[in-house]
Amino acid sequence: MTLNEAVRDLRKTCGKSQQVFATELGVSLRSYQMYEQAQSPEPKPLWALEIAAMAIGRFDLADVFRSALISAMGPGFPRARRPRVR
Repeated sequence: MTLNEAVRDLRKTCGKSQQVFATELGVSLRSYQMYEQAQSPEPKPLWALEIAAMAIGRFDLADVFRSALISAMGPGFPRARRPRVR
């Protein structure tokens, strides 16, 4: 399943319109529509999508969002703490 399909599937599973779902994610309707079509969400909406998927028990979708979030954060995420040298 692609990220865009996961975004659409989550919204439809919740039974919400694009406008309502976009508002809940804190993004514009146009941005949300792009998430369903071709554009990857920024990290903050990805995190919100992951939480929403887990809240309704769609752990398969949560895994898609988590993978995309880790990729969006770039190399070194999550960052391991280095011991302090004195």
